[in-house]
Amino acid sequence: MGETGRNNTMPIVVLVLGIFGILGGGFVTGLPAWLLGNAEMKNWANGSSEYTMVQIGRIMGMVVTILSVIALCIGLLFFLGIGGLIFYSAPR
Repeated sequence: MGETGRNNTMPIVVLVLGIFGILGGGFVTGLPAWLLGNAEMKNWANGSSEYTMVQIGRIMGMVVTILSVIALCIGLLFFLGIGGLIFYSAPR
C-alpha cells in the first residue's frame, strides 16, 4: 500500500473533495480537487492505489468544475436575459 514513509493523506483529501463536489459542493470543492490532484499526480507511481485515488478525485473535480462553470454561465445569461426583458419592457 504505497511507498513506506510516505504520507497517504493527500490522495484521500483529493478523493473526498471530488466526492463532495459531485454531491453538491460544486466548484467550491471541485476546483481544489482538480488543482491538488494535478499537484499530487507527480508524487505517486502509476498503478499504485494512491495514484488511482488521486486520479479519480482529480477527474471528479474536473467534471464538477466544468459543469459548474457551464451552469453559472447559463444562469447568468438567463438572469441577464430576463432582467433585460423586464428593464426594456417597462413603461417609460
